[in-house]
Amino acid sequence: EWSMRALVGVGLTRAEALRVALTVVGFVIGTALALDNERQAQRDTGITSDEWMATQEARLRAVFASGRYPVLASLSEEDDFDAGLDGLFETGLAIILDGVSRLVESRGRDERAVRRLRPMAPPASSPA
Repeated sequence: EWSMRALVGVGLTRAEALRVALTVVGFVIGTALALDNERQAQRDTGITSDEWMATQEARLRAVFASGRYPVLASLSEEDDFDAGLDGLFETGLAIILDGVSRLVESRGRDERAVRRLRPMAPPASSPA
């Protein structure tokens, strides 16, 4: 309710607010499930995802050397690429929020209305 109220308050329709809220919740749940799966795999195998990836390095090099995936292969040359769930979550959430901001702006609301979204947070006693 609190997120939908905030979104309606900056000019989105109730239907748009519901779609935005469900999109954010779905993204958060999906990331949480991926993190849970990663932790469960670590408990089951005794190795971390980084350790598992290290065991796959030769296989990945062979796939990349095939030339079938040149863009994906070029990621290995990126020093700052973070494939961890934290980095993927931060990037994904930023993309979603940028889209929400554009949606709000397309409704002709001024920047003050958009800023009202930023301080909104659920009460401390409410589940996130």
